[in-house]
Amino acid sequence: MDLGKMDSVSIKFDGKNFAIWEFHFRNFVAGQRLLSVLTGETKQPGDDAPMRDIEDWNAGNARLITWLLGSVDMPTGLSLRRFSAASDMWRHLCTTYAQNSASRQFELETAIARLAQGDRDIRGYYQASLHLWTEYDLLTASLVPVAASAAVVAERSRTRVLQFLAKLRSEFEPIRASLIHRNITQIDDVVAELMREETRLKSQAQIDNSGFESAFAVGRPPAASRPQFGSPATTEIICHFCREPGHIQIHCKKKNFCNYCKRSGHIVLECPTLSRRGKLRPASSTGSSSSARTAYPVTLGGGEGSSTAAGGSSGASLTPDQIRRLVQDALQEALSSAFATTVSQGKSSRWLLDSAAFNHMTRDRTIFAKLSPVDSMSLQVANGATIPVHGSGTVNTGSIALPNTLYVPQLRPNLVSVGQLTDDGCTVMFDSTGCVVQDRETGRVLGRGSKTGRAFVLDDYCGADGHGVYVDKAHAWEDSRGNMHGQSHQDTAGNGENCGLECSGSFCNKDDVVDLSAYSLDLSVGNSLWDLWHYRLGHPHSGRLKTMFRQNLLPDRVDLLQLGDISDCVNCIEAKTSQRSFQDSDSVYDEPFDLVHTDLWGPSPVTSRMGFRYFALFIDHKTRYTWVYFLKRKSELATVAKQFISMIRTQFGKTIKILRSDPGGEFVAHELLSFFQLEGILQQQSCPGVSQQNGVVERKHRHVLELTRAILFHSRVPVGFWVEAIHTIVYLINRQITPLLGQKSPFQALYSRLPDYSSLRVFGCTCFVMLPRQERHKLAPKVTRCVFVGYSEKHKGYLCYDPSDRRMRIAYHVKFLEKVMYYSTSHVDASSAESLEFLTTLPMFDETPSSPVPAAEPTSSSSSSESVEPSSPDNSSFSSSSSSSPSTGHGRSLDTSSSSSDSSTSHHEESQPPSPTQPLIPLRRSARANLGQPPPRMNDFVSYSVAPITIPTHYSQAARDPRWNAAMRVEMDALEENHTWDLVPREENMQVIGSRWVYNIKMHPDGAIERFKARVVAQGFKQEYGIDYEETFAPVVKMQTVRCVFAVAAMKGWSLIQLDVKNAFLHGNLKETIYMERPPGYEKGDSTMVCKLIRSLYGLKQAPRAWFEKFHGTILQAGFVQSQNDPSLFTRQTVEGIVILLIYVDDMIITGSDQDGIREVTEVLRNAFNLKEMGEVSYFLGLEIKRSANGLFVSQRKYILDLLESAQYTDCVPCSTPMEQNLKLSREEGDKLKDQSLYRSLVGSLIYLTHTRPDISYAVQVVSQFVGVATHLHLAAVQRLLRYLKQTQDVGLLFPATGDPTIEAFADADYAGCLDTRKSTSGWCVRVGQALVSWRCRKQDRVSKSSTEAEYRSMSEVSSELVWLHRLLKELGVDCRVPMRIYGDNTSAIQIAVNPVMHDRTKHIEVHVHYIRQLVAEGLIQVGYLSTEDQTADLLTKAVASSRHWYLSSKLMLRTAHQFEGGC
Repeated sequence: MDLGKMDSVSIKFDGKNFAIWEFHFRNFVAGQRLLSVLTGETKQPGDDAPMRDIEDWNAGNARLITWLLGSVDMPTGLSLRRFSAASDMWRHLCTTYAQNSASRQFELETAIARLAQGDRDIRGYYQASLHLWTEYDLLTASLVPVAASAAVVAERSRTRVLQFLAKLRSEFEPIRASLIHRNITQIDDVVAELMREETRLKSQAQIDNSGFESAFAVGRPPAASRPQFGSPATTEIICHFCREPGHIQIHCKKKNFCNYCKRSGHIVLECPTLSRRGKLRPASSTGSSSSARTAYPVTLGGGEGSSTAAGGSSGASLTPDQIRRLVQDALQEALSSAFATTVSQGKSSRWLLDSAAFNHMTRDRTIFAKLSPVDSMSLQVANGATIPVHGSGTVNTGSIALPNTLYVPQLRPNLVSVGQLTDDGCTVMFDSTGCVVQDRETGRVLGRGSKTGRAFVLDDYCGADGHGVYVDKAHAWEDSRGNMHGQSHQDTAGNGENCGLECSGSFCNKDDVVDLSAYSLDLSVGNSLWDLWHYRLGHPHSGRLKTMFRQNLLPDRVDLLQLGDISDCVNCIEAKTSQRSFQDSDSVYDEPFDLVHTDLWGPSPVTSRMGFRYFALFIDHKTRYTWVYFLKRKSELATVAKQFISMIRTQFGKTIKILRSDPGGEFVAHELLSFFQLEGILQQQSCPGVSQQNGVVERKHRHVLELTRAILFHSRVPVGFWVEAIHTIVYLINRQITPLLGQKSPFQALYSRLPDYSSLRVFGCTCFVMLPRQERHKLAPKVTRCVFVGYSEKHKGYLCYDPSDRRMRIAYHVKFLEKVMYYSTSHVDASSAESLEFLTTLPMFDETPSSPVPAAEPTSSSSSSESVEPSSPDNSSFSSSSSSSPSTGHGRSLDTSSSSSDSSTSHHEESQPPSPTQPLIPLRRSARANLGQPPPRMNDFVSYSVAPITIPTHYSQAARDPRWNAAMRVEMDALEENHTWDLVPREENMQVIGSRWVYNIKMHPDGAIERFKARVVAQGFKQEYGIDYEETFAPVVKMQTVRCVFAVAAMKGWSLIQLDVKNAFLHGNLKETIYMERPPGYEKGDSTMVCKLIRSLYGLKQAPRAWFEKFHGTILQAGFVQSQNDPSLFTRQTVEGIVILLIYVDDMIITGSDQDGIREVTEVLRNAFNLKEMGEVSYFLGLEIKRSANGLFVSQRKYILDLLESAQYTDCVPCSTPMEQNLKLSREEGDKLKDQSLYRSLVGSLIYLTHTRPDISYAVQVVSQFVGVATHLHLAAVQRLLRYLKQTQDVGLLFPATGDPTIEAFADADYAGCLDTRKSTSGWCVRVGQALVSWRCRKQDRVSKSSTEAEYRSMSEVSSELVWLHRLLKELGVDCRVPMRIYGDNTSAIQIAVNPVMHDRTKHIEVHVHYIRQLVAEGLIQVGYLSTEDQTADLLTKAVASSRHWYLSSKLMLRTAHQFEGGC
């Protein structure tokens, strides 16, 4: 293969230039005659094809892969390595990067518009432009119709010529003007002429002895005689870089850039490259003080005695004064021609924006509100003339207010200095339609201007201080009608004879001077009496005080005519200022997206399934179409806003002009403001605390939340789906008609077509989704029952949540039962139905915070009564009819305002209990008739929040809710019935521990609420050993015992009955004397008395032991015998058979062959304890048990789903193995996690999962070694485990109904597998019949010196387990065959076990390891050989490939639920 051909692809793909790279690569491959292989048209030959065809295709495919990987960057190449065919790589690249053509097109258009010559030469500038143009043409080629391609190409060529010329540097201005007038349309011709001009300019600038220095062929005096920088003769020269006089840009020290060598750090005059080439020589040492500076040798131009320095040829004869005059004449002519279209010959009222003007200036004296004299000051205009400045002041024309404006009578136009505006803190933006002046800090629009010809005229400007006009109070006053009268200039006497300015007749006219003496008022006497009575009467209104003076009610007299119109005092203004009334907006927006309203809601007290807590609305003002985006954090708003703006530009071809929001911090972030300025989007903000100014989106928030609550109440869908509910409501609102649009829907207004209503369905209804083939077998149902929760934006289908799988399904094949709600009463019991009171309203009007963002926390019992004890005695005694009880039904009134009449209140109380948000002390309510009917402008202040059912943390919180009151009543009844304590007087030195209530909600597997639980617990952490307690140990059943019982019951066909003891710990008898404080709310007896505990109570350290002793005594009296192998196992042999009882705290399982004995023991336990019979076992200790003719199926599916949901891995990508093959982890590898809590929590949950999942035992054993020192690599291994569980959530253990009670064991070891300690890993498993009952994967406690020793230790460990299981099964009435067999794949270890002769290889093995020899000698155990391929325990010692993993899993009796139901 010719590797050199790879160089033919000159452009390398970097992730952004796909269009141009694809063009080059496709043509290159076509030249190699491999294009059909690349595109997939030539398929890979089959196995029956000729060998030559197969070899040719493989060779071509290899060449293409090499070329592809060699012409892309490293990240892209790594993403392609997973493909084996070049056509798959090519298809991946086209699918991934070609779809982004719209965004790339926008990037190219922006780059083309911003590209300028800058420091590039003509060739570099042309190549940069050509690169962008070429990629743009390739990207948009398919968008241009063939018939119009020629016209489009011609128009693009003309436009690009003009664009290329417009971005040239200033030295190319002459040639640019010439090319534009010649109307050249070919860019190649333009570039050729520009390159020739560039060569000419460089050659003239670099002539060594000719006497010409610059591109202008003009004569200059030698360096010794010409004026130096900064001298008076050069102060008229202005640098365009630093704006300082005395030098030009090419010699600017601040620019610090050389235009010759194109390097930073020096200027042309100091260029070392120019000096080395002999083109820069120091000037003569004689002359001025600048002789040490290098300078160009120049010719003496003009004047007598002109000669050429260094004998060069003579230069031009123009003197510097002549050059300056020519330039000034040219500028004056250009300025006159520009003003000719906008300025008339007479006085003009227009104000022209001028970037060259250093100050605002005007010739109209009459528009000055204030005018002050200036010292001798003059201006030099473009024609060289000097005109005087007569004054400076503030201009106020009514529409334009400009401070620091110069009065220049001889000036023709009125000029607004752009530079002065920017110095005043403004930003000026120009475009083809006009200009806008904004405040740089707040973004407020201060003024606007229009474009007339090529000049910009300022139409209005209000000033940067935020007021409408600039007013100097010292020189102006306001009459009663609000008209401003200004004093232009006068002396202190007001006679106008001496104004202090050097006035001419045309300027200072005495008739124009305003004499304010007529308005002089002596208010000293009247004001003092007025103020005195104003203060005496407590600051009344001025009109009321005038009336009192007018009616002679006050003893003093004040001339009211002399007082005039006196305003209130400053204290009155501070104390009495009220809100202004809001007027309807008269703004008209003719096009969509001219104005967009937006606001952010949150945080929600309920985090959604995907972790969202906020949502943002974007509303188009013209069409009222609404978009909703959901966020996890406020900081994501900038990203969401950019996505929305990009979507509008791409989908609708529109640019948002104005975005209106509140002044929240998320909307004024620097990132968002910079983006708006870059995009030219004006941001309007409501005033702080005035949400009415953003009323459109505030009312939309209320509307969306009201309808969201309605559909949640109706459907009874859990609150965790609030995101889906809001998304659905916004989808439906956009399709509902509104009077604002003339009874049209927003959808119709935006898309100009009617929406399709035929696909709408009832939110929360029951639906049946067709399952894909891989999720069902031939005898399984074809559909699964789901709940409909919305519509998909990206798919033409419905969003349906599958509660059994806890996943969201996007389906097209769906059957709906719209009249049957999934979470209806048929699926949810009464307590759960009442528990769906999860939506509460926030307070409105005077209770609502003034924040422009809706309140974050709801007003509920959990937040309003954290530290308030209830004063009602009913609450103290757990009354279920408390006056502050919340509503329990979803049909409660949604009116958030208070009732204005007793009748309405009583009717409300008859229909339902009061609201849970009712405070303990009633709020003071107004008795006015319009109570509850706010004015229309206040509608924006109603806000709502979605709140969950909160679990109380304090008694005062729970006492407000009748559901928790009922739960506490049940608990207290049980305590009293059981005679848990006696009330005794409190004595001195009595050791009294505290008590408290704890609350919890018990859930159904589908997420619905089963019941509310309340329990009194003692604060056992205050107990002292030896005083309040001694022994605390209580045994619990081993999981190996549970599995053995399951295996025996499955083989013998025994039923498994589950029992539960209510309040189990309350049955235990205490031996110690313990005193406890009365539980909160317990009012019996004297309040000073304490509880002397007779029975054990939850929270006491000895409570578990006391309960087990009580149960132990009771069950032994019933004729049971405690097992010697597991203390939690009890058996009773009868004539009819055997009864077996397992207990784990308060959960019990009874099985056996004696059915009468089972009923008898159940009756005994019922009489002794408060027993709950639960029937055939289905859920025990987190294990889900199913039974069929095939046996028992035990899984932990619900536990896995809960684990995935808590880890937010419900939507992860599944994988086929729990750990990567041959992966070895070490403590030293990777970056240590800053927070180890997540890792510890996940590993702890996974350990419990190994009770039914031996296939993950090895992976869990590995990751559990790094708890506390976990790194990101260890966390990645745990995450892979979660992905495997996502794939195998339905997998469980099968206990077959057939088989004989034969015990077999498999033992294996991974020699020195631990990288940190080099210890080996033991793995073994034990089967009873075909059922797997015990297994272990653990790291050995000693380092083995050989693989034989490691294997031998593993067999020794499993032999101990076999002996224990043999004794246990005997107690269960199962006769096991002996010898029990152990299978290993290490022949040396087998020989050591059966050969009692000691030899060298066993000298270092401890004596206790040889325990296996004794068992072999006794005939209990027999050791046999099994090949490694068939070694079942191999899965417990190492990570294997996918195919082997599933093979060994099947040998461990792991099955899926479908396989169990189908009998596979």
